[in-house]
Amino acid sequence: MKKVFYIQAVAFSLLVVLVAFPIFRKKNASPAPPTVSIPTPRESIIIPKKKSQHPKRRRPTHEANVISPADIARVNEYRKAAEQGDVEAEDALGRMYFEGKGVNQDYQEAFKWFQKSADQGNPDAEVKMGVLYIYGNGVPKDFTAALKWFRKAAALGNPNAEFDIGASYENGWGVEKDNQAAMSWMQKAAAQGYSRAMGNIGFLYENGEGVKKDYQSAINWYQKGAALEDTNSETCIGRMYEGGLGVARDYQQAKNWYQKAVDQGDATAEYLMGMLYENGEINVNDSGVTLKSYKGIYSGESMKWFLKAAAHGDADGDIAVGVHYEMGEGVKVNLPKAVKWYKKAAALGNSQAYQIMGDIYHAGKGVPKDDRKAIEWYQKAISGGRPWVQASIDEINNQKVK
Repeated sequence: MKKVFYIQAVAFSLLVVLVAFPIFRKKNASPAPPTVSIPTPRESIIIPKKKSQHPKRRRPTHEANVISPADIARVNEYRKAAEQGDVEAEDALGRMYFEGKGVNQDYQEAFKWFQKSADQGNPDAEVKMGVLYIYGNGVPKDFTAALKWFRKAAALGNPNAEFDIGASYENGWGVEKDNQAAMSWMQKAAAQGYSRAMGNIGFLYENGEGVKKDYQSAINWYQKGAALEDTNSETCIGRMYEGGLGVARDYQQAKNWYQKAVDQGDATAEYLMGMLYENGEINVNDSGVTLKSYKGIYSGESMKWFLKAAAHGDADGDIAVGVHYEMGEGVKVNLPKAVKWYKKAAALGNSQAYQIMGDIYHAGKGVPKDDRKAIEWYQKAISGGRPWVQASIDEINNQKVK
């Protein structure tokens, strides 16, 4: 199953999405991909027991822009200094435009001010320039240009940049894929105390990428990251306990570690908390009440967590909510609502959602049957890293021939 790697690029939480795994797959969905050595969980709407999944970081979502007087004052202060060529003020003003604080969000303005600061040798601004190129925010998406900016910042010893170069090697983005080089750059960042790198080194050990697979080393690195309150690392430790990887399987410990990440606002951990209940691995809620199950699934409790994750911009949470409405798990069957949630996930660029939408239109579930639209969605899924979905397109075309 194809993985994508996530990076966190800058201290102010400009997060670049590079690592994620597909989560759900509908019962009647297109054929699954060939079996691989590191299976990923929940590729069925029935939600089987899961194995290894590296939690993802996502780009922060921005609430409706409320421009406060305090932020306006900060923008004016930064602008005065930035117009005089102050390198830190230029960077700060770019951040305000990126986040939409004190001004309307404007990526092109953010790019302009970050570039002014970066051109004066500010490594933090150089990293942010790379981030904008990764996302294509304010500029065309360009991995090669992003890597150029990351290398400039790394030459000045910036650990964020070292991490991002490692992530680029991990994925072959702007450079030939090289897991050993990825490990080397991650270790440089970790040596400077960069907690995200510690978590990703753990991931490399867990999956044997660039190094021999070693669950104990993976756990050790996750614990180092978790000691610095890295939510990815906390979530990974939870996964290790849930899957019994390098430790005795312990669902309560898994829940405890997910809760640590949840307490820091991590949407992925909220989603995985829901999966504990969905898989019937935990049957007591936060109030200590023993839950009633339906066919071994605590759908009511899992739905609560999936809704939380979805509210925080988690596409997998959106899909999970859609699944519940489609299957009538914990709620009444409501196909239009299911489609709404699947579309929400698709709007976030989730390739699994693209495939599901293709299945929806092909089957005519909650929408009028439309094979033309189904093929359009399937093609998006293929472009998003799901080549096996071509089988669904072939099936539609073969039916037309008959």
